[in-house]
Amino acid sequence: ALLDRYGKPIQETLLKCIRSDGRRFADTGEVFAFTHPEAPWKVLFAAVAVDPMYNSSAKIISDILKEVFAVCGARDDVSRLVTTALATGYGDMTLEKFVQVLAAESRAINHPFHVVLAHPDPTAFDECCAALSKIDSGIPNPSDVPENAGQEGNPMAFG
Repeated sequence: ALLDRYGKPIQETLLKCIRSDGRRFADTGEVFAFTHPEAPWKVLFAAVAVDPMYNSSAKIISDILKEVFAVCGARDDVSRLVTTALATGYGDMTLEKFVQVLAAESRAINHPFHVVLAHPDPTAFDECCAALSKIDSGIPNPSDVPENAGQEGNPMAFG
């Protein structure tokens, strides 16, 4: 529903950002932040999380998250940051690695908002919990969370 309603204005805004300095493509790791007056979010970020061959790395994801966290942390009206599992649809970035980077960056800064990982596959919740249980993050193990956590409408939140 959001894509149907805001997809075209978002795409047009992104193209204006890229073409404003004569480019045709965005660079790997580049982050765009913008707002839409009718949108339900305070700020929307679009990021290029892969290279032209659809590969990514922990550094690319880490740099993107640091920039997004900095922008959100500087605003007093952001209480929640919702992200997809960047770069995990193609290439070599696994969901496990993304979760590890997200947890590390979330812990590394003092931010006043919750970070929520949204994923279209409800079974990915178990994989995320397993990845988190491998690190000392204080995030619950799968056996400690409600049965419906991570399912549609009930995403996983990072402190």
